[in-house]
Amino acid sequence: MDQYDTEHARYLLAFNEDCAIVGCTRLIPTPLPNLLEGMFSHACAGSPPKHPAIWEMTRFTTREPQLAMPLFWRSLKTASLAGAKAIVGIVNSTMERYYKINGVHYERLGPVTVHQNEKILAIKLSAHREHHRSAVAPSAFMSNTLLKETA
Repeated sequence: MDQYDTEHARYLLAFNEDCAIVGCTRLIPTPLPNLLEGMFSHACAGSPPKHPAIWEMTRFTTREPQLAMPLFWRSLKTASLAGAKAIVGIVNSTMERYYKINGVHYERLGPVTVHQNEKILAIKLSAHREHHRSAVAPSAFMSNTLLKETA
């Protein structure tokens, strides 16, 4: 946990058939304190975005690689249903390539920087799936994995 884990954060958890957690993500509206603004503001060319319709996505992780994009699309949908028009966050170069391969359209908010010996960058992307070009359905693994949202 960190100082951004407040009652305003939304979490999505992915469970396998045995009810074990196999993925998660955290969503926070940017008018509230968030990681991009607090620890990574230097990764933005200007001030980090701060608007009720822009949410930050952090803590995105999965134990099963095939779950990454379904969880990602579900995270966008959850944020969108809560009023988000855009998502911001920090990615490393591996995740940036992964987004490109999977049809995620994004804009860089600043130059590549180094954090703990890893190249990172701040990005902004649409919270609406139709603005991206991926053809993988968000429910592709729903029969094997349950996604649960917590508030």
